[in-house]
Amino acid sequence: MEFKTADEEKGIKIRKSLQEDIYCATFVNFLEYYDPDIQKELMIKSVFTFGLQFVLVIIIYVWDDDAFTRPFVGFPVLNIARLICAIILHINVQPELEVALLLMRFTKDNRRVFLGSKGNRTFPFLIASFKFYGGLLTEILNIVKILNS
Repeated sequence: MEFKTADEEKGIKIRKSLQEDIYCATFVNFLEYYDPDIQKELMIKSVFTFGLQFVLVIIIYVWDDDAFTRPFVGFPVLNIARLICAIILHINVQPELEVALLLMRFTKDNRRVFLGSKGNRTFPFLIASFKFYGGLLTEILNIVKILNS
């Protein structure tokens, strides 16, 4: 029977909960590899993805600038459909937010496991923050759009 250290167990838990997106791929690269060229490319892709998410949120907000001030009205059947859409959206985005929080907590607690950044936790934490805030902004704006359309 093999015994694993606490850091190894946390690493296994992190790997099992990762999703297939650019943020997780970049995070794993910082954990397992040290190739500055690949890390730079993945960081650029992650920043571009976050920027694109943020720009799309701003465009939707500017396009319909009274979305936050319009009253919540509609027939009961329409409101039930809106509520169901908001719940489905939350069910889809919630695991992404959980993984992002797990990555941020892992980054904060485990300095020595980041081979890809020579122990520097700034970039992995930034990637996890991009994942969290991108998902949170998207969910909040889409719920507002669902409820006020």
